[in-house]
Amino acid sequence: MSIDQYQIDHWIIELKKKPDLHTVVDQVIADPSILGILFEIIRVDKSSLKFFCDKIIRSVSEQQPRLVYPYFQIVTGLIDSPNNFIKWGAILTLANLLAVDDEHQFDAVYEHLLSLIDSDSMITAANVAGCAEKIIAKYPDREPDVTQRLLKVTGNTYIYKGEPSPECKNIMIGHVLDCFDSYFASSALQDKMLEFAASQCGNTRKAVAKNAETFLKKHGRTETLS
Repeated sequence: MSIDQYQIDHWIIELKKKPDLHTVVDQVIADPSILGILFEIIRVDKSSLKFFCDKIIRSVSEQQPRLVYPYFQIVTGLIDSPNNFIKWGAILTLANLLAVDDEHQFDAVYEHLLSLIDSDSMITAANVAGCAEKIIAKYPDREPDVTQRLLKVTGNTYIYKGEPSPECKNIMIGHVLDCFDSYFASSALQDKMLEFAASQCGNTRKAVAKNAETFLKKHGRTETLS
């Protein structure tokens, strides 16, 4: 779709006024052509305005994913953005689009997206892990592969301030436990999940250890604690 500079300039002026997010989202839902303008602002903007555009798009994708789906390829391109906030937003938006991915466009980006679980950025990895439930809901045949990748996070190294961070790894393990909990009932690898949880009951991060114990109790396999 062709977008003239007047439209871009108009929306830059309007968004700089810091309008209410929900009001803008309602405007975009009423006129989805605005989405193209928001993506263009993300592409060219050098200020923090692009982050508000990302938030608007993500909110629309949560409420009306079919409106954002025509921009699937643009969203997937943004998961490689050098700006982490745009990258993380794109990952979350992409997950919202899976529910309406009737053209199976996700097949082309699946390997790349899941490889980011092994990123040295814990936040990037955690955002991808957070997509697991939505990936599996749309593509249940991918569940064993998704789960196997998540099970391997204990072998990953996450960097914080230029140094390997065991604490970041512990936080990531907590995210994985939450992911497993979200789709445990449909998993073909429940025993592996339970083994993973049992191995974390002694985690040095107390919140993660407690999460692991709660996971085991919730899923009725407390004998794995012994």
